[in-house]
Amino acid sequence: PEVSQTQLSVTPNPAELLVVVSYNLGADYKKAENLTIYTAEGRLVTTIKLQENRGDILLDTANWPSGTYIISLQADGKAVKHQKLIKK
Repeated sequence: PEVSQTQLSVTPNPAELLVVVSYNLGADYKKAENLTIYTAEGRLVTTIKLQENRGDILLDTANWPSGTYIISLQADGKAVKHQKLIKK
C-alpha cells in the first residue's frame, strides 16, 4: 500500500552489531538522496546514497563506539526525517 507520510525507522534499537534502516518518502517528497549518520555531537559518521524512494539499508555498527547517533533522511535537497540510534 502507498504511504502518504514520510517514514524512517531503525531496528533493533538499541543496536549491537547490525541494524536495518527502513525509509519511505511517501507522497511528501519527490526524490530520496542520502541517509546521513552523525554522532550526537554532530560529527559525520557516514553518508549512504539512496537510489529508491523507499527501501531498507543494512548498517554494520560493530566498529562504532557506544553512544547515540542521529540518522537523517535527505530528500529534495533537505533533511526531511530524523531518527535516533542507540549503540550499546
